[in-house]
Parts: sequence; structure tokens; C-alpha cells
Amino acid sequence: VDFTDASFYDILASRGLEVKHASRRLEVVPTPQDIASELKISPFEPAIFISSCGRMESKVPVEYTESYYPAGSSSFLIEIHR
Repeated sequence: VDFTDASFYDILASRGLEVKHASRRLEVVPTPQDIASELKISPFEPAIFISSCGRMESKVPVEYTESYYPAGSSSFLIEIHR
């Protein structure tokens, strides 16, 4: 599947699958050298590392991501709805 034109979640839905739960962990970490190069920051400069795991209702994981953001130039808005 070419995800440049397709939504991951639409593809899952077309196969009868749905992400029902996701967890995300945010940590401030020293940026690994190869990641720092891609972010155009100094190696070991602080970065915000976010790991995410999405699971189906059966708890089977269907997505996992890891992302780095420069700590000095990133902002996050976290909203919680009940």
C-alpha cells in the first residue's frame, strides 16, 4: 500500500480493523547523532522523544512509531476529552 495517497486508518477500516487504544510516552533525551544530523541540531542536544503504540480492541498492536523533536523549538498541545 502506498501511504502517500492512502490513510493508514482507512486501510485498516477497509479490512475490518480499528485502533481502539493508543498510548504515547514523551521523554526528554539526548539526541542520537544520526537523528541530530537529520534534525539539523547538535549531537546530544536535548530532544523530545515520543513513542506511540496503537492497539485493536483485542489489545493486538497494529501501529508503532518513534519520533524525535528538537526540545528548544517544539511545542505540544495535549487535550483530554471525557
